[in-house]
Amino acid sequence: MGLIMLLMAPVSGSLVGAYGPRPSLFVAGPALLVGTLSLFGLGPHTSYVHVLLSVMIVGLGLRFRERADHQHGDLRAPAVPGGGGGGLRLDQPTDR
Repeated sequence: MGLIMLLMAPVSGSLVGAYGPRPSLFVAGPALLVGTLSLFGLGPHTSYVHVLLSVMIVGLGLRFRERADHQHGDLRAPAVPGGGGGGLRLDQPTDR
């Protein structure tokens, strides 16, 4: 999955840059659906090729979805109010 995401990053980035996020989301949805549905058929005698192709299709869908979300400004890790710096004020220096 990581390999296909690495290989498809420039392609999905150029598609989002040229046409916006819609074509990438159009590819991501069906790829995630097909890859996930093909993983439901796994059993003890499933070939490694089937598993590899299924995981690669899921990775393709994840790559195109991630790139399209990034174009919209969707942050992957939103701020947690109760996190480590949640009580700090931005105008107050922290190195006392």
